[in-house]
Amino acid sequence: MRKDAGGGLAFLRVMSYLTPERLPVGYSVTRARAETNYSKESLAIFNRIPSQKAALIWLAFKFGFRDDSVSIITEGLGAKPFHRRVVLLVDESTTGAGERIAAFAQERKLAPVVGARTAGRLICCSVYKVGHGYFVRIPARAWYTWSGDLLEGKGVVPDYAVANGHQDAADVQLDHAVDVARSL
Repeated sequence: MRKDAGGGLAFLRVMSYLTPERLPVGYSVTRARAETNYSKESLAIFNRIPSQKAALIWLAFKFGFRDDSVSIITEGLGAKPFHRRVVLLVDESTTGAGERIAAFAQERKLAPVVGARTAGRLICCSVYKVGHGYFVRIPARAWYTWSGDLLEGKGVVPDYAVANGHQDAADVQLDHAVDVARSL
């Protein structure tokens, strides 16, 4: 997850591979929703990535004409032989989706996180074309872990902190992650 490019909801599939059951992951909230007396349990639920493009139309109807606040719940894909045998490697360039995955795994104790503190850049943005090949990104929703932690500006602190750096062409963080994986 190092050098993570950020966004999209495909992170749900990665999180779903970390656990056999359906588990609440986190939620994003617009400013308008945040200013109301909302509960995370009452937000619209996103809990499945469609297997066919035609299902995207259903998603457009479900989420397209309402407040963008949403809670995320894993898909419940069933037991996998690699459960509890996964290590997540992060660093200061890990943003967005990578941070959400690391926070979820850490909060639910599904996989140890190894490396350096993540960037703390999780705000969900809306992107608009403004002409002449330019786009503008506007912060639209804040992301919270299911326990209510706002990681924006703080990032995810790894379970095993390892300074980022290469010694004699060795990747120290990766070597430590491999050691942790072998100990599982």
